[in-house]
Amino acid sequence: MTPTSANFNDQLSWIKTFTRKSNATNAEWEQYDIISREIGKSFRNNQLSEEEKNNLKEAYGSVMTTETLQGFVLTKPHGYAGDYEIIDKFYTLYTSPDERLAKWDDYLHGFPAVKAVSNRKTYIKNLLQKKFEEKITNETFEMLNLASGPARDLYEFFNENPNADLSAECIDLDKNAINYASKLLGRHSNKVKFHNKNILRFNTEKQYDLVWSAGLFDYFNDDIFKRLITRFLKNVKPGGELVVGNFCSSNPDIAYMELLDWILYHRNTSDLIKLAMECGVQRENIVVEKEQEGVNLFIRIRK
Repeated sequence: MTPTSANFNDQLSWIKTFTRKSNATNAEWEQYDIISREIGKSFRNNQLSEEEKNNLKEAYGSVMTTETLQGFVLTKPHGYAGDYEIIDKFYTLYTSPDERLAKWDDYLHGFPAVKAVSNRKTYIKNLLQKKFEEKITNETFEMLNLASGPARDLYEFFNENPNADLSAECIDLDKNAINYASKLLGRHSNKVKFHNKNILRFNTEKQYDLVWSAGLFDYFNDDIFKRLITRFLKNVKPGGELVVGNFCSSNPDIAYMELLDWILYHRNTSDLIKLAMECGVQRENIVVEKEQEGVNLFIRIRK
Protein backbone atom coordinates (compact mmCIF):
# COMPACT_ATOMS: atom_id res chain seq x y z
CA MET A 1 0.00 0.00 0.00
CA THR A 2 1.07 3.56 -0.64
CA PRO A 3 1.69 5.49 2.58
CA THR A 4 -0.86 8.20 3.31
CA SER A 5 0.35 11.80 3.34
CA ALA A 6 0.20 11.73 7.11
CA ASN A 7 2.36 8.61 7.21
CA PHE A 8 4.78 10.13 4.70
CA ASN A 9 5.13 13.28 6.76
CA ASP A 10 5.70 11.17 9.86
CA GLN A 11 8.39 9.27 7.99
CA LEU A 12 10.06 12.53 6.90
CA SER A 13 10.02 13.77 10.48
CA TRP A 14 11.57 10.53 11.70
CA ILE A 15 14.28 10.64 8.98
CA LYS A 16 15.09 14.27 9.77
CA THR A 17 15.68 13.38 13.43
CA PHE A 18 17.55 10.18 12.63
CA THR A 19 19.98 11.69 10.12
CA ARG A 20 21.13 14.24 12.67
CA LYS A 21 21.99 11.63 15.29
CA SER A 22 25.61 10.76 15.96
CA ASN A 23 24.93 7.66 18.03
CA ALA A 24 21.98 5.84 16.44
CA THR A 25 21.29 2.36 17.76
CA ASN A 26 21.18 -0.78 15.64
CA ALA A 27 17.40 -0.87 16.15
CA GLU A 28 17.13 2.66 14.76
CA TRP A 29 19.23 1.73 11.73
CA GLU A 30 16.91 -1.22 11.14
CA GLN A 31 13.91 1.09 11.40
CA TYR A 32 15.53 3.49 8.93
CA ASP A 33 16.08 0.61 6.52
CA ILE A 34 12.39 -0.26 6.63
CA ILE A 35 11.18 3.31 6.24
CA SER A 36 13.63 4.24 3.46
CA ARG A 37 12.74 1.18 1.40
CA GLU A 38 9.02 1.92 1.80
CA ILE A 39 9.62 5.42 0.51
CA GLY A 40 11.82 4.00 -2.24
CA LYS A 41 8.96 1.84 -3.46
CA SER A 42 6.67 4.87 -3.57
CA PHE A 43 9.38 6.78 -5.44
CA ARG A 44 9.81 3.92 -7.91
CA ASN A 45 6.05 3.76 -8.56
CA ASN A 46 5.88 7.52 -9.20
CA GLN A 47 3.69 8.02 -6.14
CA LEU A 48 5.62 10.98 -4.74
CA SER A 49 4.97 14.54 -5.87
CA GLU A 50 7.82 16.90 -6.70
CA GLU A 51 7.10 18.76 -3.47
CA GLU A 52 7.37 15.51 -1.50
CA LYS A 53 10.64 14.64 -3.23
CA ASN A 54 12.08 18.06 -2.35
CA ASN A 55 10.88 17.71 1.24
CA LEU A 56 12.55 14.30 1.40
CA LYS A 57 15.87 15.71 0.20
CA GLU A 58 15.66 18.51 2.77
CA ALA A 59 14.90 16.01 5.54
CA TYR A 60 18.17 14.21 4.86
CA GLY A 61 20.30 17.35 5.16
CA SER A 62 24.05 16.73 4.83
CA VAL A 63 23.47 12.98 4.46
CA MET A 64 22.35 13.61 0.88
CA THR A 65 25.26 15.81 -0.19
CA THR A 66 28.50 14.79 -1.88
CA GLU A 67 29.94 14.29 1.60
CA THR A 68 28.44 10.78 1.63
CA LEU A 69 28.35 7.97 -0.90
CA GLN A 70 24.59 7.99 -1.23
CA GLY A 71 24.52 11.76 -1.48
CA PHE A 72 27.14 11.51 -4.23
CA VAL A 73 24.93 9.03 -6.08
CA LEU A 74 21.89 11.28 -5.75
CA THR A 75 23.46 14.64 -6.60
CA LYS A 76 25.57 13.32 -9.52
CA PRO A 77 28.35 15.95 -9.45
CA HIS A 78 29.74 14.55 -12.72
CA GLY A 79 26.35 14.78 -14.38
CA TYR A 80 25.45 11.10 -14.65
CA ALA A 81 24.74 8.04 -12.53
CA GLY A 82 27.47 5.49 -11.86
CA ASP A 83 30.33 7.88 -12.64
CA TYR A 84 33.97 6.88 -12.31
CA GLU A 85 34.42 8.53 -8.92
CA ILE A 86 31.54 6.81 -7.12
CA ILE A 87 32.50 3.47 -8.68
CA ASP A 88 36.07 3.85 -7.44
CA LYS A 89 34.80 4.78 -3.99
CA PHE A 90 32.84 1.54 -3.98
CA TYR A 91 35.94 -0.34 -5.16
CA THR A 92 38.12 1.15 -2.43
CA LEU A 93 35.52 0.96 0.38
CA TYR A 94 35.74 4.72 0.88
CA THR A 95 34.20 6.25 4.00
CA SER A 96 33.89 9.90 4.97
CA PRO A 97 36.47 11.33 7.41
CA ASP A 98 33.47 12.71 9.33
CA GLU A 99 32.59 9.96 11.84
CA ARG A 100 28.86 10.64 11.70
CA LEU A 101 28.75 10.57 7.91
CA ALA A 102 31.07 7.56 7.76
CA LYS A 103 28.30 5.50 9.36
CA TRP A 104 26.12 6.28 6.35
CA ASP A 105 28.90 5.16 4.03
CA ASP A 106 29.25 1.92 6.00
CA TYR A 107 25.49 1.45 5.68
CA LEU A 108 25.62 1.74 1.87
CA HIS A 109 28.68 -0.52 1.59
CA GLY A 110 26.58 -3.21 3.23
CA PHE A 111 24.07 -3.26 0.37
CA PRO A 112 24.28 -6.37 -1.87
CA ALA A 113 24.02 -4.06 -4.90
CA VAL A 114 27.08 -2.05 -3.82
CA LYS A 115 29.01 -5.22 -3.00
CA ALA A 116 28.07 -6.48 -6.47
CA VAL A 117 29.65 -3.40 -8.06
CA SER A 118 32.88 -4.10 -6.18
CA ASN A 119 32.69 -7.75 -7.17
CA ARG A 120 32.77 -6.78 -10.85
CA LYS A 121 36.39 -5.79 -10.35
CA THR A 122 37.22 -9.20 -8.93
CA TYR A 123 35.26 -10.91 -11.70
CA ILE A 124 37.15 -9.32 -14.58
CA LYS A 125 40.53 -9.81 -12.89
CA ASN A 126 39.77 -13.50 -12.42
CA LEU A 127 38.53 -13.78 -15.99
CA LEU A 128 41.71 -12.20 -17.36
CA GLN A 129 43.81 -14.46 -15.15
CA LYS A 130 42.02 -17.50 -16.57
CA LYS A 131 42.46 -16.23 -20.13
CA PHE A 132 46.19 -16.02 -19.60
CA GLU A 133 46.34 -19.48 -18.06
CA GLU A 134 44.59 -20.85 -21.17
CA LYS A 135 46.61 -18.76 -23.62
CA ILE A 136 48.44 -20.97 -26.12
CA THR A 137 50.14 -18.38 -28.34
CA ASN A 138 52.83 -15.78 -27.69
CA GLU A 139 50.72 -13.03 -29.20
CA THR A 140 49.71 -10.05 -27.08
CA PHE A 141 46.24 -10.48 -25.54
CA GLU A 142 44.12 -7.59 -26.75
CA MET A 143 41.14 -6.25 -24.83
CA LEU A 144 38.52 -3.59 -25.54
CA ASN A 145 36.98 -2.08 -22.40
CA LEU A 146 33.65 -0.30 -22.94
CA ALA A 147 32.92 2.54 -20.47
CA SER A 148 36.12 1.87 -18.55
CA GLY A 149 35.51 4.37 -15.72
CA PRO A 150 38.32 4.52 -13.13
CA ALA A 151 40.14 1.47 -14.61
CA ARG A 152 41.05 0.24 -11.14
CA ASP A 153 40.41 -3.31 -12.33
CA LEU A 154 43.19 -2.97 -14.91
CA TYR A 155 45.46 -1.18 -12.43
CA GLU A 156 45.15 -4.04 -9.95
CA PHE A 157 45.50 -6.71 -12.62
CA PHE A 158 48.74 -5.21 -13.91
CA ASN A 159 50.08 -4.89 -10.35
CA GLU A 160 49.22 -8.51 -9.61
CA ASN A 161 50.39 -9.81 -13.01
CA PRO A 162 53.34 -7.59 -14.02
CA ASN A 163 54.46 -9.97 -16.76
CA ALA A 164 51.04 -10.35 -18.41
CA ASP A 165 51.25 -9.39 -22.07
CA LEU A 166 47.96 -7.48 -22.09
CA SER A 167 47.14 -4.50 -24.29
CA ALA A 168 43.89 -2.72 -23.40
CA GLU A 169 41.93 -0.08 -25.25
CA CYS A 170 39.47 1.81 -23.07
CA ILE A 171 36.52 3.88 -24.21
CA ASP A 172 34.83 6.44 -21.99
CA LEU A 173 32.71 9.48 -22.72
CA ASP A 174 33.94 11.33 -19.64
CA LYS A 175 37.29 13.09 -20.07
CA ASN A 176 37.62 13.31 -16.30
CA ALA A 177 37.30 9.54 -16.05
CA ILE A 178 40.10 9.11 -18.57
CA ASN A 179 42.34 11.61 -16.78
CA TYR A 180 41.67 9.88 -13.46
CA ALA A 181 42.34 6.41 -14.88
CA SER A 182 45.50 7.54 -16.65
CA LYS A 183 46.96 8.90 -13.41
CA LEU A 184 45.93 5.80 -11.50
CA LEU A 185 47.54 3.45 -14.01
CA GLY A 186 50.80 5.38 -13.76
CA ARG A 187 53.68 3.14 -14.86
CA HIS A 188 51.21 0.79 -16.58
CA SER A 189 49.84 3.53 -18.82
CA ASN A 190 51.94 2.33 -21.78
CA LYS A 191 49.77 -0.81 -21.85
CA VAL A 192 46.51 1.12 -22.12
CA LYS A 193 45.13 3.36 -24.85
CA PHE A 194 42.15 5.60 -24.12
CA HIS A 195 39.45 6.81 -26.50
CA ASN A 196 37.26 9.72 -25.40
CA LYS A 197 34.23 8.62 -27.37
CA ASN A 198 30.51 7.97 -27.08
CA ILE A 199 29.98 4.20 -27.15
CA LEU A 200 26.93 4.64 -29.38
CA ARG A 201 29.09 6.35 -32.01
CA PHE A 202 32.34 4.45 -31.58
CA ASN A 203 33.33 2.27 -34.52
CA THR A 204 36.47 0.32 -35.25
CA GLU A 205 37.41 -2.49 -37.61
CA LYS A 206 39.90 -3.94 -35.14
CA GLN A 207 39.20 -7.26 -33.44
CA TYR A 208 40.06 -8.18 -29.86
CA ASP A 209 40.45 -11.33 -27.79
CA LEU A 210 38.03 -9.88 -25.24
CA VAL A 211 35.46 -7.13 -25.44
CA TRP A 212 34.35 -6.29 -21.90
CA SER A 213 31.75 -4.01 -20.36
CA ALA A 214 31.28 -4.02 -16.58
CA GLY A 215 28.38 -1.65 -16.05
CA LEU A 216 27.13 0.02 -19.21
CA PHE A 217 24.52 -2.15 -20.86
CA ASP A 218 22.03 -1.98 -17.99
CA TYR A 219 21.57 1.73 -18.74
CA PHE A 220 20.17 0.83 -22.17
CA ASN A 221 16.78 -0.45 -23.30
CA ASP A 222 16.54 -3.74 -25.19
CA ASP A 223 16.82 -2.19 -28.65
CA ILE A 224 20.06 -0.34 -27.88
CA PHE A 225 21.35 -3.36 -25.92
CA LYS A 226 20.94 -5.57 -29.01
CA ARG A 227 22.36 -2.96 -31.35
CA LEU A 228 25.56 -2.77 -29.27
CA ILE A 229 25.83 -6.54 -28.87
CA THR A 230 25.59 -6.93 -32.65
CA ARG A 231 28.10 -4.16 -33.29
CA PHE A 232 30.76 -5.23 -30.81
CA LEU A 233 30.53 -8.92 -31.64
CA LYS A 234 32.09 -7.90 -34.95
CA ASN A 235 35.09 -6.70 -32.93
CA VAL A 236 35.67 -10.10 -31.32
CA LYS A 237 38.36 -12.35 -32.77
CA PRO A 238 37.41 -15.92 -33.67
CA GLY A 239 37.66 -17.85 -30.40
CA GLY A 240 37.34 -14.63 -28.37
CA GLU A 241 34.49 -13.40 -26.19
CA LEU A 242 32.17 -10.49 -25.62
CA VAL A 243 31.39 -10.26 -21.88
CA VAL A 244 28.77 -7.84 -20.59
CA GLY A 245 27.61 -7.14 -17.04
CA ASN A 246 23.97 -6.41 -16.17
CA PHE A 247 22.21 -6.01 -12.83
CA CYS A 248 19.79 -8.85 -12.13
CA SER A 249 16.05 -8.25 -11.73
CA SER A 250 16.25 -10.01 -8.34
CA ASN A 251 18.39 -7.14 -6.98
CA PRO A 252 17.05 -6.57 -3.44
CA ASP A 253 18.14 -2.92 -3.48
CA ILE A 254 16.20 -1.68 -6.51
CA ALA A 255 13.87 0.51 -4.43
CA TYR A 256 16.68 2.23 -2.54
CA MET A 257 18.75 2.71 -5.70
CA GLU A 258 15.82 4.37 -7.39
CA LEU A 259 15.26 6.52 -4.31
CA LEU A 260 18.78 7.78 -5.07
CA ASP A 261 17.80 8.23 -8.74
CA TRP A 262 20.04 5.40 -9.91
CA ILE A 263 17.84 3.85 -12.57
CA LEU A 264 18.87 0.69 -14.43
CA TYR A 265 17.34 -1.86 -16.79
CA HIS A 266 17.43 -4.96 -14.61
CA ARG A 267 17.44 -8.30 -16.45
CA ASN A 268 17.52 -11.96 -15.49
CA THR A 269 19.42 -14.84 -17.06
CA SER A 270 16.62 -15.68 -19.48
CA ASP A 271 16.35 -12.06 -20.58
CA LEU A 272 20.05 -11.89 -21.42
CA ILE A 273 20.06 -15.17 -23.31
CA LYS A 274 16.96 -14.13 -25.27
CA LEU A 275 18.47 -10.78 -26.25
CA ALA A 276 21.72 -12.39 -27.40
CA MET A 277 19.87 -14.98 -29.46
CA GLU A 278 17.82 -12.20 -31.08
CA CYS A 279 21.19 -10.86 -32.25
CA GLY A 280 21.79 -14.13 -34.09
CA VAL A 281 23.99 -15.79 -31.44
CA GLN A 282 23.65 -19.55 -31.11
CA ARG A 283 22.54 -20.77 -27.68
CA GLU A 284 25.60 -23.00 -27.29
CA ASN A 285 27.82 -19.91 -27.52
CA ILE A 286 26.16 -18.20 -24.55
CA VAL A 287 26.94 -18.57 -20.85
CA VAL A 288 25.54 -16.40 -18.03
CA GLU A 289 27.50 -16.14 -14.80
CA LYS A 290 27.13 -14.07 -11.63
CA GLU A 291 29.29 -12.59 -8.91
CA GLN A 292 29.03 -13.91 -5.37
CA GLU A 293 26.13 -11.66 -4.31
CA GLY A 294 24.09 -12.91 -7.25
CA VAL A 295 23.10 -9.33 -8.05
CA ASN A 296 25.34 -8.68 -11.05
CA LEU A 297 25.05 -11.07 -14.00
CA PHE A 298 27.61 -11.47 -16.79
CA ILE A 299 26.68 -12.75 -20.20
CA ARG A 300 29.59 -14.36 -22.01
CA ILE A 301 29.21 -14.68 -25.76
CA ARG A 302 31.82 -16.79 -27.52
CA LYS A 303 32.66 -15.96 -31.14
